[in-house]
Amino acid sequence: MEGGGWALPLRLYDDDEDGGDEMPPDKWLEVMIHVINGQRNDTRDYSRPHLRPSVARIYPAFVALYALLVIGGATANLALVFSVFRDRLYKDQTCVYLVNLALADLVKCMFVLPISLTVLLVQNWVFGSFLCYFLPMIQFSL
Repeated sequence: MEGGGWALPLRLYDDDEDGGDEMPPDKWLEVMIHVINGQRNDTRDYSRPHLRPSVARIYPAFVALYALLVIGGATANLALVFSVFRDRLYKDQTCVYLVNLALADLVKCMFVLPISLTVLLVQNWVFGSFLCYFLPMIQFSL
């Protein structure tokens, strides 16, 4: 082999050698991983979002179900907070606790669910390094 690296052979394994059980070159492993992941070309621009090939046909269903979750959750939690303050139940400790839970769920419905949907549908990370570390904390702490 000239050049110090593996040349891309026409066959995956070289049948002419004695061993015959040689591992495929690193370049072939990289190509196989790209094909398995649905990336048939390694010239993609990962600064833009790319839809996962596995959800390409059914992503409208995911968006609709997540929209129902966000709208239903936000409406129910806002209704709970409104009813506690309307009936002046905020003096009771249990109602204060329920308002606290409702506000935490409201934050989750308004911020975490849309970002989680994007992570589910998009193949690459487009939210920057801060949300890369912060999103798991708010997903599991709220």
